[in-house]
Amino acid sequence: MRAGSDRCLSNVALECRLGHVYNEQAFRHLLAIERKRSERSGCPFLLLLIDLKEQEGASTRLDSMVANTLFSNLWFCLRETDFVGWYREEHVAGAVLIELGNRRPTEVSRMIGERVSDRLYERLPSGIARRLQVCIYQHPELDWIDLGDGFHSVLYPEAAFRSLFYRCALAVKRTIALAVAAVALLLDPFMRGLN
Repeated sequence: MRAGSDRCLSNVALECRLGHVYNEQAFRHLLAIERKRSERSGCPFLLLLIDLKEQEGASTRLDSMVANTLFSNLWFCLRETDFVGWYREEHVAGAVLIELGNRRPTEVSRMIGERVSDRLYERLPSGIARRLQVCIYQHPELDWIDLGDGFHSVLYPEAAFRSLFYRCALAVKRTIALAVAAVALLLDPFMRGLN
């Protein structure tokens, strides 16, 4: 009985491993969890982002044929502990690589970047392969690999999407804190004189 259930579980894992790609919401949720784990443990991870650039440098939508080819080939470059999904739905594919081993993250990032780029350049049509951009970001950002559009906005996407109300409330809070500090500095000589 146990051998049959183990065989069933391994088939489900293999099926998911080769075919599962997280949507943007799930991928970003898992990225946030991994970021928190990394901050607690001090163990780095790498975020790999792949997008297709237009001539002006803006990202373009990845059609389903390109996306299927990209994700299926990306799995062959990664391990079972890594996860893959949409960083930006239908525009930017992502992978999170954890458990980097004893090697320096910069060394691992170069190796993974070359492996992924080579595989995708071989498998995708040349017109598309030339426009691919592969970027790798390290967390924590001790020595980041690629600044691109800013590593803070990449590894901390929720900071870029905070609501206007939240940003206004934060500005008011900081203004009040500065005002209180200024008043305390002005009143300090008078308070010392009363004692």
